[in-house]
Amino acid sequence: MSVENRAQCRVTVSRDMVQVTYQHGGGKRLTAHARFDHLAALQLNASAVQRDPFAYGRALYDLLFMADPRQHVSAVFARCFDDPSSQVQVVIEIVDETLSELLQLRWEQLCDPDGRQLALDGHFRIVRRLASLPAKGGGPLLGPRLLIIISNPDNLEGFRVRAARPEAFQDSGFAAIEAPYFPQQTLGLADLFDGLAARGLISDYRILRGPLPAPHGDHPALLPGYPTLVRIHDVLQEAEERGQPYQFVHFLAHGYLDERGDGHLLLTDEMGDAAPVHQSSFRSLFPRVHQVSLLFLAACQSGGGEQKAGRPLAGLAPSFLRVGIPSVIAMQDEISARGAAAFTEAFYQEVMAHGYVDAAVVEGRREIERRAPSGKEWGIPVLYLQADDPRLLLPAGGGRLLPATTANPFYTSGRINDEALFFGRGRIIREIYSELRKGCNVSIVGESQIGKSSLLHYVYRTGDAWQQEGCMVEFVDLQGVLDETDFCETVLQKLGETGSTLRELKRALAGRKLVLLLDEVERLAEEDFNPRLHDLLRSLAQEPHFALCLASDRALEEVFPARTPGGVSPFHNIFTVKALGPFTEAEAREFLAARLANTGVSFTEQEVERVLTESRCHPAALQAMARALFAEKTQ
Repeated sequence: MSVENRAQCRVTVSRDMVQVTYQHGGGKRLTAHARFDHLAALQLNASAVQRDPFAYGRALYDLLFMADPRQHVSAVFARCFDDPSSQVQVVIEIVDETLSELLQLRWEQLCDPDGRQLALDGHFRIVRRLASLPAKGGGPLLGPRLLIIISNPDNLEGFRVRAARPEAFQDSGFAAIEAPYFPQQTLGLADLFDGLAARGLISDYRILRGPLPAPHGDHPALLPGYPTLVRIHDVLQEAEERGQPYQFVHFLAHGYLDERGDGHLLLTDEMGDAAPVHQSSFRSLFPRVHQVSLLFLAACQSGGGEQKAGRPLAGLAPSFLRVGIPSVIAMQDEISARGAAAFTEAFYQEVMAHGYVDAAVVEGRREIERRAPSGKEWGIPVLYLQADDPRLLLPAGGGRLLPATTANPFYTSGRINDEALFFGRGRIIREIYSELRKGCNVSIVGESQIGKSSLLHYVYRTGDAWQQEGCMVEFVDLQGVLDETDFCETVLQKLGETGSTLRELKRALAGRKLVLLLDEVERLAEEDFNPRLHDLLRSLAQEPHFALCLASDRALEEVFPARTPGGVSPFHNIFTVKALGPFTEAEAREFLAARLANTGVSFTEQEVERVLTESRCHPAALQAMARALFAEKTQ
């Protein structure tokens, strides 16, 4: 299954009508329309169901698709479910600005009669579009440059604004962006983008946030100055003039709605104090000619404003669409720092891997649900997409820009992070699911580059499908763990806890229902990890509430030998071993056929035989050879 096997379903909404148009590839376009009661839909925001995403989503779905007594609209929309291998972009298109109040509906919470919350389903990509604004062109980019703007004013403790809150308009204050761990947010984003740059997925990035104390102030990505409106404009203008424009701009700041329902972003003045900026001022932010293709607003209430008939569109996201930004990600409500961090990390990892902004937003929402399921924050991020093509980027190594029909479908960039790109291994996946569901521990063993990391990550990504109710599933790639302290801190953060010691880790895991997936587990056998950690993991792995799934090149008894003569490995006899080998010939052939489908490119039988023979059906070698052959045929 590929992110490029895509269909589109456009749901065009007006005051009294909904029209649904569905088309997959070059197939026949299906269209149906029905009455839509927009007033009844708007009343959902004032009813009790607004507090229950499931009930709200079902009610909105019924008003949108089930109001037609002949069921023509629902029948056309049902076609979205016919081909589970396709990725359906569901475009919620608001006809014009006289219906701007429809932007206040929580379209991302749509829930169908089968109980699927569509914004969390990897099969769907829900986006918003304003039909009154022009669609944007432009092809996908290679290696974007990013500008990150972090506004953490020095005087927030006593700063107040008159803002809209769910209960009323009131004087409101703001917590420091980076409290309680200063400057954790800045360093976390720097680590994220440093990693992407090291993998060649981005060309460069810069951070504008004001000075940092030593030693952090020496980071090469930091730009001088505070994030004032004028300074941001100058940075963007200078980059354009140098011929090194920023294609992505990311804001981490406080946002709020004023008494009129207009959007504000809290930037700073030249001294670093808070300076609210009204939505209308952002028209002057970008140079007249700019190449920004994505704006990311990690700011509360930036996704929309209080829309009223006869007034211009309210809110920060619509304001940036007017500036000509084709893709805007924003938050339509207040979001926690934890939820925003989960979404940001997953989004950038995904969009840099395959380039599709709509698919990356889905993964960001799903990561919020994994890390903070009780908060129901997954529906807060929204994507406005005026671009004709949701693919913003070509992954690094993608070569020249190819038409979408001939984009190289073979993946050679290490671990596969998108389950839509994962192939095969059905039997072993079912066996792993079964063992982990029972609370048993699993050891995945296979030679280097056989696909262990991709398999383990797929198990993690599909955790919702197999985990027990109330059980968390977390994944840690130990290649990126520095030492035992970093390991404890990493696991505790994933659990929403603080700390960095074995004692704190033990307390946090006591009684917590958790499946912990550890990749490159050989790292724990190195000398900067205490054997007490091995003992703790063994002890926990024998409890009914905790299970381990480990990936290694060798058997665990070899990786973690007995520490005393005549003793046994700390991981002896508590794991079900699953050996991972090459594809069978039938699997390899099926893989090639699946990847080549809908590309317009084919391999001859002689070419297939050569690829299978020389690769020995080893997944990494098979992908590499097939990718090279595909490139030859499309030059």
